[in-house]
Amino acid sequence: MKNLIITLICLSSFIIGQTKQKKIQTTKDSLYIKTNVEFLLDLSSRLNNDYKRKKSEVNDWLNKRGKTNKVITDSSGRSIWIHHIENGLPIFYSTRNIIAAKTTS
Repeated sequence: MKNLIITLICLSSFIIGQTKQKKIQTTKDSLYIKTNVEFLLDLSSRLNNDYKRKKSEVNDWLNKRGKTNKVITDSSGRSIWIHHIENGLPIFYSTRNIIAAKTTS
């Protein structure tokens, strides 16, 4: 009798686990069907190309000026770096608020 109860408990646990796994797979499949994968792949490609173009523009801008490093660190330890070039001028990002960034990450 004891073995039968243990067997039934194990069997029911297995069946419940399989049912949950089926529900998870069904949810994943329905999310995939509802997701515009083609759009996301296109967006990823466009953003990647934009990133590469901006990186190339920064490198070209630096080369024309005889510079190699796009990061500048001042005496207080704050860093600024050229993110991209806009209308022939560098657009910088800064770590001015790096302490706040470190405390929230």
